Amino acid sequence: MIRTRDFRPDATNLSRIVNARARRENRPKVVELDTDEFVHIHCDDVVFIVFRDVITAGSMYFDSCLFGFFKEAYSQEITFAQDICPDALELYLNLTHSWFFEIIFRGIRVVPVDYFRSLIEAIQEEPFRKAHLEIPKLKLRELAEVVTLADRFLHRSLLCILRQMFLSLLNITHVSWGNLKQEARDMDVLYHAEFVFDYTDTFEILSMGHDDEKYLRNALTESFHWINLNTPDIRDRFLYLMSDDFIAECDQDRHGHSETEQFSHAKGIFATDQFCYESVTRVQKQRRFKRVVNMCPFEDQKDIFPWVENPQDRRIRVRRLHNSVRAVKRSARNARNLGHQLDSVVLGANSVMTISISEDLAVAVATVAVAVVGSALANIVFLVMATVNGRPLR
Repeated sequence: MIRTRDFRPDATNLSRIVNARARRENRPKVVELDTDEFVHIHCDDVVFIVFRDVITAGSMYFDSCLFGFFKEAYSQEITFAQDICPDALELYLNLTHSWFFEIIFRGIRVVPVDYFRSLIEAIQEEPFRKAHLEIPKLKLRELAEVVTLADRFLHRSLLCILRQMFLSLLNITHVSWGNLKQEARDMDVLYHAEFVFDYTDTFEILSMGHDDEKYLRNALTESFHWINLNTPDIRDRFLYLMSDDFIAECDQDRHGHSETEQFSHAKGIFATDQFCYESVTRVQKQRRFKRVVNMCPFEDQKDIFPWVENPQDRRIRVRRLHNSVRAVKRSARNARNLGHQLDSVVLGANSVMTISISEDLAVAVATVAVAVVGSALANIVFLVMATVNGRPLR
């Protein structure tokens, strides 16, 4: 069933918060969202609704889709194939919104990684917390999928932030697993298998040819190498989960290397790239936009560019997008109502069955009473059993 995830209320609240922060510093309003310009992103069975200003701010991919000559520029709808996970896309959009409003408030093009620290340091509320052990709530594979999306959508500034977030999460995961090994040495404990799955799945995600993924992959296999070196039981117990490439990269000779050599190398590169990429992206977007708008006279732009439209075209498009969302919500509401009706029917059938069985039981007990003690006591027994759930039997 199709469902919707509407980011517009979140964006409106964030803009209100950012403007309030600006007022406290005696600054003018910093956010002006065009609430009539929003986009529908179809991903599997989810329709994401986002403001166009937010989705195009740092992404060359979405900027080209919605401010170019593609059909998406007119329809304001983007459909992804099944190679994108809705959960990963939702996390990407959440981070994009946080990045967008923080950049506007700061007036700079670089958001510090510490701004997202609460997401990285979130801990599962699991039984092992009683032993002072912490299992990261956000998994490496989940963040790795978002890293690949940022690369796919050409959001360079967010991509550099996500890479540094991945390294921070990797460090937390490494420490958490090390502490878990000291407390639970039995490799059959569920959490050991979860950690192995997380590492191996992340390795596969980072082996798909995305930009600079090798730096992250080297840090990942370095972490697993030192964990496995101190606990060889992990390799013996979970060897069947590991691919040949994963084993080969983990088994590289690291004699004389520190435990964080690849980690530190990647972190230094990504911290430098964050400043470079954002500057380059901003220049590229400005250059591209000027080239597009200078292709024809101003008076002809509304006839050539789908995103330069008259008010009537905008009303038609916005009405169509609103109607599609209403249809999805109406379908979900009808499905819920049908489910409630089916539950009522099942409960009613169970009640009828209970009453029927109780009537038969009362008759049977009364018959036995007649045979044993006589009809007077049998009548009393029948009357006592003749009420089921507060209703007299007929």
